[in-house]
Formats: sequence, C-alpha cells, structure tokens
Amino acid sequence: MLIVGALRVSTVDLDVPTSSARLAQTTDVLIEPWGSTLLLIEDDPAEREKLQSVLRRLPAGQYHVTHVDTLSAAQEALTSQDFSVVLLDLSLQGASGLSSIRALQAIAPAVPIVVLGGWNDQNLALEAVRAGAQDFMMKRDVDPARLDRSLRFAIEKTRAEGRLAHLAHYDQLTQLANRTLFRQRLEHALANAEFADERVALVYISVDCFEEVSEAFGADISDGLLREVAVRLQGIVRDTETVARLGGSEFCIIVGGVRRPNDAEAVAHRALAALAEPFEGVPIQLSGRVGISVSGERSTVEGLLEKADAARLRAVSEGHERIRIDGSNGVEVQTARLRRALEDGELRLVYQPRLSLDYDRISGVEAYLRWDDPERGLLCPRDFLDACDGADLTLELGDWTLFEAAREAVKWRADGRNDVPVAVNLTAPQIAMPDLARHLVGVVRRAGAEPDWIELDCAESLLMDNPARSRDVLQSLQDAGFRTAIDDFGAGFGHLAELARLPLDTLKIDRSVVEALEEAPARRALVAAAVALGRELALEVVAEGVELDAQVKVLRTIGATSVQGFWLAQPKSPSAFNDWAICRWPQP
Repeated sequence: MLIVGALRVSTVDLDVPTSSARLAQTTDVLIEPWGSTLLLIEDDPAEREKLQSVLRRLPAGQYHVTHVDTLSAAQEALTSQDFSVVLLDLSLQGASGLSSIRALQAIAPAVPIVVLGGWNDQNLALEAVRAGAQDFMMKRDVDPARLDRSLRFAIEKTRAEGRLAHLAHYDQLTQLANRTLFRQRLEHALANAEFADERVALVYISVDCFEEVSEAFGADISDGLLREVAVRLQGIVRDTETVARLGGSEFCIIVGGVRRPNDAEAVAHRALAALAEPFEGVPIQLSGRVGISVSGERSTVEGLLEKADAARLRAVSEGHERIRIDGSNGVEVQTARLRRALEDGELRLVYQPRLSLDYDRISGVEAYLRWDDPERGLLCPRDFLDACDGADLTLELGDWTLFEAAREAVKWRADGRNDVPVAVNLTAPQIAMPDLARHLVGVVRRAGAEPDWIELDCAESLLMDNPARSRDVLQSLQDAGFRTAIDDFGAGFGHLAELARLPLDTLKIDRSVVEALEEAPARRALVAAAVALGRELALEVVAEGVELDAQVKVLRTIGATSVQGFWLAQPKSPSAFNDWAICRWPQP
C-alpha cells in the first residue's frame, strides 16, 4: 500500500474502474439519428396541396408529413411529438412573421426550420436565418430536388451545430459542464435567485494529491478516476443543480434555493463522502477539500467564484479542515488583482461608434473599459467592478479610462477628425466627488485634450437617486465645457418631470427598450415617446443596442437622431477602430 498525503493507493490491480470504462464509451455527442418526420405549417389549401404533391415525389417513405394550419396547432404538435424538421409558411394568418420562428424555437429549439416565403426579399431571408431558421426558400422555386436538398441541409446543419455546441460547453473527458457552460448557468442562477429573493451557493471541490496519482500510475488510471468522480458528484445533486469540471481535479457545484450557508454545507459533505467510497477494481482512497461561497446583493459570477476558491485554498492550507464556508477575503483578493492589473497595463479601452441618422455620418464614439486578464480572458466591467472593495480603486479606474479616451481623441483630432465627441461613463463614486468638474478637466488636459471633446455619460438610475444634486453636478460639468448624456434611459424608473430639468446634451435609450422594437408595438410607442421628448428638449437621441436593419427602419420612421450597436460596428481596439474609421469616418 502506497500512501501519498491524504491519498492511499495500492500498487496492484490498477485497472480502469468498470463504471468509468462504461462512461468512457458514451463520450460521443448524444444526438437523435436523422429521421423522417416533417411538420408542415401552411394555412392556404392550394399551397398546401402543392407542397404535399412535391413531398410525395421525394424518395418513397422519406418523410412522414403532419400538417397543421395555425401557429398554436404547430406548438401543440411540437410539444407532443418528435419531428425531424419543420416546413413553415412565413405568412400565416394570425402570426407575426419572424416571431413565428421564435415561438417554434421556444417549444423545440433543437428542431430545424425551413422557411417558405412568397416574395423575393433577401433582407427577409437574412433576418429569418438570424431569427433561427436554417434555410429560406421561395414558394415559386420549390421542386423536389431543391426541397429535398433544403430539408437535408437543415437537418444536417442542426446536427453539426449540436455537436459543436456540445464540444463548446462540455468537458470532453468527464462530460460535465465546462467553464463556459458553468459561467452561463451560474449567471442564470444568480438572476433567478435575485428575482425569487433566494441565494445561490458554490461548492468548490479539489481532489487531494491527484497529480501524484497521475505521475505514479499514468494517464489512463487518472482519467478513469476523474470520470468516476464525475459520475459520483452527479449522483449526489438534484436535477436542477449543475456539476462542472473547472480543470484538472477541480470541480464546482451550483446549488440554488439556498437559505443559509449550512444548506450548501450538506452538499459538500455528500461530495466528500462520495469521493471516499472505494473504487471498483482500483483500491484507491480519495479525499478532497471544499470551499463554499453564498451569493448576496449584486453578486457576480467572478466574485462568487473568487470567494469559493479563496475558501477552498484556506481549507487546503489549514490542513485539518475539509470544508470552509465563504472565503471572506475574496473581495480583497479581487481588488488586489485589479489594482495589480492597473499597474501592469492589463486594462484596455475598446471603442464603438454611433451613426447620425439625420446626416448619415459618425456622430460620436463611446469608450468601454476591458480587463485583459491572463487567466480569464477579456472581461467586461460587470465581471470585476462589483467584486471590488472601496471607492478609491473605482475612482482610479475612472480617471484612467477618461485619460486614455482623451489621449485617443487627441490622435483622432490630429488626423483631422474634429467633430465627434468621445463618450465615457461616470460611476457613482465619481458623481459623489466634491468639485468633480475641476478634477475631470485636469485629467483631460493632462492628456492634451479639451473638455468639449468629451461626452460624460451618467446612468438614469444614478441621476434619479438624487435629482437635485444631479442637476448641480451636470450643470458644473457643462459649465466646464463637457457634453453630458443620460445613459440607459428607459431601463430605470426616472420621472420625466425631473429629466426635463437636467442639463443634458444627449439622451441614450437603453438596449432593453430597443430590443424587439420591430415586432412589439408597445416598445415602438415607448421609443417614439422618448424620441419626441428628446426632440422637444433639443437633445441628440441615441438608440443603443441596435442590431437589425428592421430596427433602423423603425427608428428612422419615428425620428431617432442616432443609432449605436452591432448593426453599425462592434466595440473595437484603437487600432482596429482606426482601420474601420478610414472607410466609415473620412477626414473632412
């Protein structure tokens, strides 16, 4: 018997565990085989007969067709029966075009959809594919060969996408969720917990001395053990909980519906008991250490993971404790890492333009902060700022962002692009600063810029916390020469009467209001009201988060001043932005 730390291993009979061997045989993507059931959604009897005639001319027995003539009947059919593919008339009566695709996908996201249209509209075809369809065909072009090709293409494309999605979201050794899927599910769990007034816990598990196992007995044995550990951890959780492999011999369990830390501690004890059970055919006794963190107000994925990891590391270093709850120094660790990132030059700015619909030219550029973390990749502020402690670091980051954006503005002006302000977001600690305007003027001028080159954006929620003080702050900024904007308008609960009193130059409509604008009359009415208000107050009105041609058409119709979003350009690094600007932002 060989003893390594908390690990006991025998040097005989070291076969891969039987259950692990079984698991190893199931690592292929579990996708239904290609089938032949087709759901035809067509409400025109003549068109239906034409399509069924074409389908009957396909190879015998290739498709068993079920026909419905309404969207609701199609949803019911997809709920009760498995289909290989859907053939959808996009002009159903009582249905709203592209929304039909989304409605069907909500019921059966894995079933491919081929759309039939009555007119030759390339934009409609493109938007149908963006909405989730696999292919688009003109009704007049439908013949057996083309229809057969389109249906086969849709089915095979969906299967291929399923394989890629599986590879992108699951660990290939254990078939557990990988880091990508883990983060997505944790973010979703945090959102649900906030809505339900509950908490989410992370149970972070590391298997002791696993490197020694791999070195002593080889990769086949250690891989088999990891597969078996995955099976055991999945066996101690509920169906609603996620077990993920974060790398090496580290695993994490997302536990929802937590009322107190002890609820998650019970999961940790079950996990350790599962590890300690003997392994079939391999007399190895494993043990582990566990760190637990529990969400609170404004918790983030990164912050919660940092706390759980810090607790786990303390359990490892202290030796006698297998489980530690809530690594309270997680915030301090994150703050220290971010401060070091600021010093080491890991922070970046990316830039996104906005387009004036009135003049069809670039009317502004917005700077966004990013952290190029060597371990976690490129992070947005929501992934790290909420987990930091104290206002001092936030103020330093605000100054750094403004200084770098102003320096970039100096370069653009030197290239002859003189008429476009650079927008920078203000944070709550900055707005609370005494003599903010004088301080920011100093930052801008140290960069060689002038205040009127900069637009300072304040979120609606921040401004409405204290409208009287907000008016004073914005007025002082305007007096100093800055342009001022209200950001995320429509996402909060601001009062229109207060908004009318604020000294502003720009009103930016939140992306949550612009989303689905082309399909939702209520959204359109809300945006139209905001545009009318902005026009009345002589403000530039910017619609943020614009992604579709259809949204731009609606915004032009209701009189929005400018648009910003992926429809125009994604946020870009300075060099990439300059390359883009050569074509879209010519020198005067």
